[in-house]
Amino acid sequence: MENFYIQAFAALTDRGLYSSKKGFRPWDNDQDGSPLNIRREQVYNKPYKGFGKLNAPDKLAFSVSALLFSDFSDLDCENTGICLANTMGSLSTDILFAESIVSGFPSPALFSATLPSSPVSDIAILFNLKGPNRVHVGQNYAGFSIIDSAIQLISSNKADSILAVLVNAIEKEHIYSPVVSGCYDTSPHSFAFLINNKKSYSGINYILNFTLSTNKTNDFLQNRSEKSYFIEIINALLNNEDHECSFPMYGRIGTIKLIKEL
Repeated sequence: MENFYIQAFAALTDRGLYSSKKGFRPWDNDQDGSPLNIRREQVYNKPYKGFGKLNAPDKLAFSVSALLFSDFSDLDCENTGICLANTMGSLSTDILFAESIVSGFPSPALFSATLPSSPVSDIAILFNLKGPNRVHVGQNYAGFSIIDSAIQLISSNKADSILAVLVNAIEKEHIYSPVVSGCYDTSPHSFAFLINNKKSYSGINYILNFTLSTNKTNDFLQNRSEKSYFIEIINALLNNEDHECSFPMYGRIGTIKLIKEL
């Protein structure tokens, strides 16, 4: 079986920021424990005029990617793609754009972000990533789906590396909207992985074994959400631990194993 590696990892959670080399940093008191209050200088050490104009999913996807790349510079940008899981899609921006239409002044800036793939553009342009892109949207969280897509793209020689990003975000003013409340996990957070099939001399090198069996998922696995299994993987990376679990995916049984190679 071909080995794949997580070479770098970053996270934005309600507790703070995490990167695989810098470790954990809590939010400042004035940030209220929300990744949506993140400041550009916390993740990116150069001026970026568009940062303050980014909508919720774009800001979190950009910020977690910038945090990851602040740790990892050994990258072939020409052959690095992006796999994005945008759990709420462009819902919050769609609501804002609809409100601008009702007001009589449709916003071109909002309209340009009314696609679930919107977060990909700022990341690809700023970091000059020219590989293929894949976008997954939906309430099933899609964390394992972006890892699956990343492995498929690398295995088929369509990319050497994949930046896999999961973002869950909605504008604060819409958390209690009738369209949103009760249907979605509204806690803003974002995770990013850099995946390759070669060891890196500057990365963390977690061996990543990912399989999807032909067996149908069983009731035991379905007693929990896909998100809960994915968060197990996130916690293992945050705690610098090995981990293995099986989970339901596409009606079948998936298995993932992380082993930190020293």
